[in-house]
Amino acid sequence: MSHMDDTEQWDGRVVIFAHPRTGSSNLCYMLLLHPKLKLAMEPFWHGYGALHPDERNYVDQITDIPSLEQALAELFARYNGMKILDYQLPEDVYDHLLLREDIRLIFLQRRNLLQAELSCHIADQTKVWGIEDMNEERRKIYENLAPVPVEAMASSLDYAVHLRDYYTRTVRRRPKETSLEVYYEDL
Repeated sequence: MSHMDDTEQWDGRVVIFAHPRTGSSNLCYMLLLHPKLKLAMEPFWHGYGALHPDERNYVDQITDIPSLEQALAELFARYNGMKILDYQLPEDVYDHLLLREDIRLIFLQRRNLLQAELSCHIADQTKVWGIEDMNEERRKIYENLAPVPVEAMASSLDYAVHLRDYYTRTVRRRPKETSLEVYYEDL
């Protein structure tokens, strides 16, 4: 991915494709500081429509590749990029998106998937997914976190490993200069 100075007009599209709890929101907030980037934050999340009443709840509309293409056309008419999480749509639908030649891809992962999955379980208990979700009531929940059942952790870890391996293979089918693999631990 090439450097762009302030005088250049960028008409490309970028997708940040991430596993949950990898710092993808923070990366988006940093990228949004660039005046030429306008990113949709998780448009395939089930609560997107409620959070953005002027937009559709895309995850309910996407059932196959043609419906994905329709959603992408709408999104790319308003944004030149988006952040999406690896579990939000079926693998075959995401394969199509990840292999599109008209996007630049940032594939954000975490080397320590156990930490990522534990963070997901904690966020699920506390309902604190980002700093904007924190309040005094939720802060107190951290004092009494329930243990995560070993079976639940093993199941979510197995699924995370499956998604990581699957999407790594998919992303590596792209031309090398069109994607960037980034690890949370390296940021």
